[in-house]
Amino acid sequence: MFTRAMSLRSPTLHAMLAIALLGGAAVAPSGAQMCGWESHEPPGPVGRISSAAAYDSHRGVTVMFGGDDGNNRLGDTWELHDLQWSAVATGGPTPRYGHAMAFDSRRGVTVLFGGSDATRARGDTWEWNGGQWSRVATSGPSARAFHTMAYDPVRGVTVLFGGLFDLHGLGDTWEWDGSRWDQVADGGPSARSSAAMTFNPLTNRVALFGGDSNSSRRNDLWEWDGVAWQHISTGGPEPRKSHGMAFDEKRGVLVVFGGFGVYSGLLRDTWIWTGLMWRQFWTPPPLNQTRWGMVMLYDAARGAVLVFSGAPGGLSLPRDVSYLECNTVRLFVDASCPNGGALRVGWTGATPRTRVALLYSPRGGRTFIPDGSRCEGTMLGLSAGVQVVASARTSAAGHGTITGRADPSICGGRMQLLDLMFCATSNVVPVE
Repeated sequence: MFTRAMSLRSPTLHAMLAIALLGGAAVAPSGAQMCGWESHEPPGPVGRISSAAAYDSHRGVTVMFGGDDGNNRLGDTWELHDLQWSAVATGGPTPRYGHAMAFDSRRGVTVLFGGSDATRARGDTWEWNGGQWSRVATSGPSARAFHTMAYDPVRGVTVLFGGLFDLHGLGDTWEWDGSRWDQVADGGPSARSSAAMTFNPLTNRVALFGGDSNSSRRNDLWEWDGVAWQHISTGGPEPRKSHGMAFDEKRGVLVVFGGFGVYSGLLRDTWIWTGLMWRQFWTPPPLNQTRWGMVMLYDAARGAVLVFSGAPGGLSLPRDVSYLECNTVRLFVDASCPNGGALRVGWTGATPRTRVALLYSPRGGRTFIPDGSRCEGTMLGLSAGVQVVASARTSAAGHGTITGRADPSICGGRMQLLDLMFCATSNVVPVE
C-alpha cells in the first residue's frame, strides 16, 4: 500500500488494531488534544510547601507569599512574570504556612488570610497592592490554617471555606467585601481542611473539590452561588487532600492535580472537570514526580495552568515552575490519486520524541481500540478494518513526516494519527 512506510510497520501494533478493532470500550482515556507539564527552573524562591499565591490580572503577575521550606516558616513575597521571579517584600504578615490568598480584581489587591506562624494559627487579614502589605482586619473568621479562598468577580467578594484549628476541621463559609467579613453559611460541604477552591466562570460560582474531612479524604465537587452550596459530583479522581485546582480559561475546564490520595498515597495525576464529567489527562514527564502542598493557579499571561514547588515525597523540595501546555495533533496528507504515486504525510502537535502510528481505513466512522492494549478505549474516527500503515518517531518539537509511494487502493480511504504516549488521535484526513 505504502512502499517506504511498510518497512516501518510494527507487527504487534498492526495485529492489535487490524485484527481486534471490532470491540469497544465505553470511554476514551484521551482525546485529540494532548496536554503535558513543561517544567522550568528560573532563579528565584526556594522550594516550599503550603505556600499561597494568586494571579494579579491587573498587572499580569503571580503573587506568592510564605510557606515552609522544611526548616522554617517563610515570610517573603515574590512576583512571577514571564518566568522571571522578583523578590518584592520581606515585611508584612508574619512568616507562615497553610494560609490562603485570592486576587480581588474589583479593587486591584491580593487578599491574604490566616495560616500558621511559628507560634499559633492566625486570624488576620492582609492586602497586597503591588507595593506594600497592609493589615486590614483582625476580626472575622476564627484563626485557622489549611483553609481555601477564591474571589468571586460576579459578586465582588472573596469567599473563604473551612480549614483547621487545633486539629479540628471547620465547615463555615465567609465572604470579604474589602471592608468586613460576613459569615454566610455553616453548612454544605462537610468540615474539612486542605481542600482546593477556585472560581468557575462557566457557572459563575466558586467551586470546591476534595480535602480532609475528619481524617477521611474526599473527592466531592461543590459550588457556591452566594446563597447556598450545591453538591455537583462525587467520583472521578481518587479522594485526596493537599492537591491543587485551577480553572483553565483557555480550555474552559477545571483542572485538578496531585495531592495525598486514599489508595495510591502521593499522587501525580491530572484531571479535568468538563462541566458534565471527570476525565483524566494522560501526562508524560517532565512533571513526573508526585506532588502535594504546591501552588496552583491559572496564568492568564501565558494562557496555561501553573504549578510551583510543593513536595514530591522526599526530603528535597523542588523549586520548579511547571505549566500545563496543551496541543492538538494535526495530520496533513498529500497523495497522488486516484492512480497512486507520491505520498507525503506530515503531522504537528504530537508528543516530542515518542512514536506515532499512522492508521488507514477504507471509510470514516467510529472505532474503539479494544480492551487489553496500551491505548485501550481510545476512540478512532475510522471504521472497522483499520490498518497500521506506518510507525514513526516524532521530532523534539512533536513534528514528523513520512514519504513514499501509495498503491491506488489507498485512494478514497481515510487516515488518522495515533500518538502512542498519550493515546491521543489527530483529525481524520481523506486520501484524495
